Amino acid sequence: MREQTWETQYQMIMALGMCGYTPALPTLQNLATSPDMHLEATTVTALGDAIVRLGRSSADDASPILWCLESNNDDLINGALRAMATLQMVPNDGAVDTIISSVSERDPLDMLRFWTAVAAAGWPRERVRDFLVQCTMSGRTDTSEAAKAALAEKYYTYRVL
Repeated sequence: MREQTWETQYQMIMALGMCGYTPALPTLQNLATSPDMHLEATTVTALGDAIVRLGRSSADDASPILWCLESNNDDLINGALRAMATLQMVPNDGAVDTIISSVSERDPLDMLRFWTAVAAAGWPRERVRDFLVQCTMSGRTDTSEAAKAALAEKYYTYRVL
């Protein structure tokens, strides 16, 4: 894909996810995993977001997030976690544990901690308290503020774009 088209690609992929056009899911997953595609990071982030929106079998189904985590592609994971936060998903305990475990291994300044802290506002306190307390000490102000809000069971207000 041509580099100068990244913004159009991003907007089109996001629109597919927001509109709930589920027939696009296999194509988006193929794009996300194709080693031959050289996509801009923002386009891959949009893929993660759309894959979560289109791949859920229920409002809190975290299987598309786990699929993105398994990719080890930070941009794809970023989009998936952003969608999870935006949708205020409350995954089952096993998925929460997997997400927290995966993100906890990252640098305290990692953006993936931010989106997880935002999403955790509605998650069971006993599963996320330690992670959120760690995030309150982050050198990133947005992560620290998101974690403090989540500890108070409030969703942090943020702007995606």
